[in-house]
Amino acid sequence: MKDVSNLKVESVKMEAAKNKEYFDMLNDVDARQKFFGAITTENAGDNSTIKSVKSKISSMIQQEMAEMGLKNQLSQEEQMALEQDTYAEVSTKSNFYFSVDEGKKGKNLKIYDFEAPGNKYRHPNVILPHEHCDVQHYIDTKDLTEDKLFEIYAYYSLLIDMHIA
Repeated sequence: MKDVSNLKVESVKMEAAKNKEYFDMLNDVDARQKFFGAITTENAGDNSTIKSVKSKISSMIQQEMAEMGLKNQLSQEEQMALEQDTYAEVSTKSNFYFSVDEGKKGKNLKIYDFEAPGNKYRHPNVILPHEHCDVQHYIDTKDLTEDKLFEIYAYYSLLIDMHIA
């Protein structure tokens, strides 16, 4: 039983070796043109039907060879463009989806607007309007109306609430 299976494996290997040569020939454009060119050459003894079939096969092969040459040229050009794009992505550390900025830390720490609310170095001495009024100076309330007095008390209670918060 093992001998039969070994023979089958060896025969498959031999066929693969034969087919490998044929497939390698098909991958080589010049060898393929030479092989199929021999089939398509017209002989003196061929009748008109065979001549027309050979000429059609020859024209198809010529078109295929031109297309294969163009495909090889395009693939080489595409490969070169891909290599250049990849090198550019690696050297600039950026592509369509992301970009690495080496100076981002410095840009983020640079203070553009010192009065910006998120600036951690900003320490305002006033928060609300009129808070810049010194607490040691009294507010003259002699000529204020009752509404203005309630407004002052409202500011005072707001300041107390903010101080507690």
